[in-house]
Amino acid sequence: MGSLWNKSLPKPGREFSWIVLITLVVALMSGCRGGTSVFPLKVFAIPGAQLAGTDQCSACHEDVAQRFKHSEHYRSLAVDEESSQRICESCHGAGSLHADKAAEERPETARFIFRENPDACFTCHLDIRARFSLPYRHPVSQGRVQCSSCHDIHGEKPTRRLWSSGQETCFQCHPEVRGPFVWEHEAVLEGCENCHFPHGSPRRKLLTQDGRNLCLKCHVTSGFPQIGTFNHRAALSATARCVDCHTRIHGSNFSRALLSQ
Repeated sequence: MGSLWNKSLPKPGREFSWIVLITLVVALMSGCRGGTSVFPLKVFAIPGAQLAGTDQCSACHEDVAQRFKHSEHYRSLAVDEESSQRICESCHGAGSLHADKAAEERPETARFIFRENPDACFTCHLDIRARFSLPYRHPVSQGRVQCSSCHDIHGEKPTRRLWSSGQETCFQCHPEVRGPFVWEHEAVLEGCENCHFPHGSPRRKLLTQDGRNLCLKCHVTSGFPQIGTFNHRAALSATARCVDCHTRIHGSNFSRALLSQ
């Protein structure tokens, strides 16, 4: 068992090195622009627009404003009166032209940064910005997906991730893995993040670990390499992958063991 297990261990430090290197580069770049602190909150510039203030935004967007006051974003950023009055425009851009109905038809009034530019989010979330520089990532920087596609930015839920609806968020784009299946994979039921980094990864399919190492996090028993009713000693050769046999990894209607047949 010892030799089998040693062969399956991941190479230490690979992912850590990726993340640390890219985070340092991003941090240094941000430092050249004047530091990474978000306080006092900076307002994104829109040509011809001035700061309108949160009270002005709330007058028209009352429902969103009330909901936002219960969010983690608000609790984290509205640390004083000045920040409270800048908090909307720190993401959406200066709003005086938007608030001015007479000027609303001007092209620049539509240029609210939040939905079209992830840099509004990356201002605070430098670690996530680093993830989107990894070899495999969701295409946020390319504009094919927005942060708000997955995250309820104004949401009330007391969750760090601010997901719109848990795993349903992932199933919106990946309906083929939703099921229900006759035989479910418990890891999928528990959460996609058991196996995948949602923002970016140095590994294909945004996996958190290489090859069979990912599966062996859960599927190692006291009788290893006996897993279930099958002895995997021969199957766990140097080059074998679990998915070579267990191809229906998200669930199957035909095989309890999630095999292809």
